[in-house]
Amino acid sequence: DECIAKAQFVFRNKKLSHIPELKLKGNNIDIKLNAVINSSNSSLKSLECDRVKFGKTNLCLFIEADKNNHNMYHATINGQMLDIEPFLTDFSLEDNSSVSIPFDANVKIKKVRFGDNRVMHNLHGTIHQDTTNRQKILLEGTISGRKKNQKGYLLVNQQPYGKGENLIIKSNNAGEALRMLGFTNSTRRGRLLIAANKATPRSPWLGKMIIKHFYLADAPAMTQLLALASPFGLFDAVSGKSVTFEKFRTKFLLSKKQLVLQEGIATGTSLGLTVAGTLNRKTEEVQLHGTVLPVNFFNMLLVKIPLIGDLLGGKGGGIFGVSYLMTGTLSKTKVVVNPFSALTPGFLRNIFAPDEPKDLDDIGDDDEDDDSEFIAEADE
Repeated sequence: DECIAKAQFVFRNKKLSHIPELKLKGNNIDIKLNAVINSSNSSLKSLECDRVKFGKTNLCLFIEADKNNHNMYHATINGQMLDIEPFLTDFSLEDNSSVSIPFDANVKIKKVRFGDNRVMHNLHGTIHQDTTNRQKILLEGTISGRKKNQKGYLLVNQQPYGKGENLIIKSNNAGEALRMLGFTNSTRRGRLLIAANKATPRSPWLGKMIIKHFYLADAPAMTQLLALASPFGLFDAVSGKSVTFEKFRTKFLLSKKQLVLQEGIATGTSLGLTVAGTLNRKTEEVQLHGTVLPVNFFNMLLVKIPLIGDLLGGKGGGIFGVSYLMTGTLSKTKVVVNPFSALTPGFLRNIFAPDEPKDLDDIGDDDEDDDSEFIAEADE
């Protein structure tokens, strides 16, 4: 698109010292700013943007160099809308930049758009970045559910730790939070906690995720799995268009290329399942495997009997279950079940599973005190 630029420049001793006005105007862009330059070293002293409009984004921005440290900047970001959808396809959790500009910013934005019908309201908080690219982030916003009475909050708390960083993400509406972040549209309600860390700014995230008191709806892969398992008479208790779970927990590794799940366990009133495998973030190809089993009296009674329960699969296991394999893409998943696993003790069912990805080591629990009890439940 064509853009018209208008600018005024002031020079002192043949060096740029002031930009009283700079305007950019086009079909999808409208920016107006003024800046003061430190003529001794050409660094930025201050920048004020009355108008920053491009696409759906509409913000105001003010940046000022620290009086005692000209390499440190303080910023204020506020406005009506920040549209981050154009940046999500290239978003990398691994920081590969070699140059870091330390800054701190106060943020207050009425709407943050992640995509169609994915908007966070009243985002506010602070962001700080040091010279090693480590960030200290405390942001909170309101997320709107599919119904008016399902609104909730989404909190992001990231803190430097050692040479790396710790991350906590919390929400009292897990389904909406996961939909907002682009992970799944099938989860409804629930309470979400993600606790993760990385060794260096360039490392992938290693962590744990817990979701409590939620249900799945409009989940084709789950529907297909239960339909394939039903002929074995295992899931007669599951009916309707949704499946309710009391808790889901999993370890994960999240990098620029893939999401790896390990030791995932979901438990509900009608069924339980395990899950492990990978999701390619670029191609959306999935390869997941695990076991799904009915939560009935006979299964639960046997696994709770000392010694016998250990031999038949141990805690979280069961006798009568079906192993499954999911492949394909997120939009078109193929599910295969293994009929021979229906009468196989839990410890033998692992024979039918594909090779596991590398173990997710060094997943620490160095989280906020008020989250420690919640996180510890992943090890129960």
